[in-house]
Amino acid sequence: GARDDDAPVGYVQATPGDYAANYEAERRKRLREVMERNRVEDERKARERLLDPSSLHGVKPGAVAALDLSDVVLPEEFPRDEYGVKRGNFPLGVRFLREAIRACGGAVELDVIVQRLATLASKDIAFEFGDVREFIRIHRPTFRVSLEQDAWVVRLAPMRIFKQMMPLRHFSPRVRT
Repeated sequence: GARDDDAPVGYVQATPGDYAANYEAERRKRLREVMERNRVEDERKARERLLDPSSLHGVKPGAVAALDLSDVVLPEEFPRDEYGVKRGNFPLGVRFLREAIRACGGAVELDVIVQRLATLASKDIAFEFGDVREFIRIHRPTFRVSLEQDAWVVRLAPMRIFKQMMPLRHFSPRVRT
């Protein structure tokens, strides 16, 4: 290698003073790039899992608009945000939460749902849910929240309540409101 002018014979050039800092910066940069690629891939997989529930294996992601969501009960009217956009109009999210609560024995703490969606869901899915507490409140026909032993617990509402509550509509991709 190159030698410093004042280095004795057999010694090579010294590394620059900022070599360690540059090395660490480049290493962090490469690590950020790898983490970003992994995050994008994880979000893509999470989106596919959410949009392709286990009951719908074999459905192409492009065919999501044609899914039969007649089992999802939605309110007749949705609250709107300050821009006039409907909040809580996410039938796949209702189905996802309903199946998750069923899989957990019929009851899940509200804080657990909020935390899991915040940490495991992609940014797009978290955006569709919005405020999870408000989302569950909007979908009271499907979910029931109660205070049990100092913790808010989300349960599925009994089916007989579905029949008593009006106005409700079943989601149909052919009907646009």
